Amino acid sequence: MALACVGNIVAGPDDVTQQMLDCGVLPVLGAIVNNDDGEIHRQVAWALANIAAGSEAQIAAVLAADTVPWLVRSLQDNEFAVVREAAWALCNAVLGGTDDHVRRIVAAGAMPWLFPLLECDEMNTVLVVIEALENILRVGGLDEVNAYAEMIVQGGWLPCIRAAQDHPHQLVYKCAQAIMLVYFYDEDGGAVQVDPN
Repeated sequence: MALACVGNIVAGPDDVTQQMLDCGVLPVLGAIVNNDDGEIHRQVAWALANIAAGSEAQIAAVLAADTVPWLVRSLQDNEFAVVREAAWALCNAVLGGTDDHVRRIVAAGAMPWLFPLLECDEMNTVLVVIEALENILRVGGLDEVNAYAEMIVQGGWLPCIRAAQDHPHQLVYKCAQAIMLVYFYDEDGGAVQVDPN
């Protein structure tokens, strides 16, 4: 019950969330993630998702608390409710954080575990994941070679984005189409060849 209250409080305005951070909520959340209870994992991930929906400074606090490795492991959980909340936490950080935050989340191994969520039945989850992937690719595109686009091709995840172009929700398929056009097709409309070696 107390954990649910924490999640509700940090779902509020940024100033309230900041007060919770100032009171030391992140170390407390970090201390209870070793519990084997799936519901506790879900609630911790949900609280982290709510904090990561805040300001860049709040996202930085989530990353500084070393929660990203736990969130990435949670993406591999057997309980979909835990996976969903962990994905929301990471995606919120990718969408609201700095380019450095995005790079740190990708470096922690989050990206491969997001692709299966493009096929889930929860439209809002699919949408936040495809938008996060688009932002990851945008950050990768700031470099001379987009290593994140190469990771997608080499990892065999490009078909997931191609399939999302046929999603029934307009925002999802438009985002997937934009990703394909911007990052995986050349100027003549042909598929970009990424060296798999």
